[in-house]
Amino acid sequence: MPQQFSDAGDFGETLVQLLLIGGATLLVIGLGMALATWIIVRRLRRSGVVQRGFSNGVLTARSYAVDDGVRRIARLRLDLRRSGQ
Repeated sequence: MPQQFSDAGDFGETLVQLLLIGGATLLVIGLGMALATWIIVRRLRRSGVVQRGFSNGVLTARSYAVDDGVRRIARLRLDLRRSGQ
């Protein structure tokens, strides 16, 4: 067999190996990033600071509601929270 044809077979094998290694590397990096994102989101959801901020935001939005009863209760709750700090 001529030398040029055997080199072409080696090139194909090398290319397949490179694709497999590259694919495995991308898979590992992707799984690591997904795990890190999941951990960050989980900690943020459990954070008391974020929950209080969200709750205060909801009360502030309700304090501008059209319904007078909802607006009064929200303002009273906001005043109570501010006085407790």
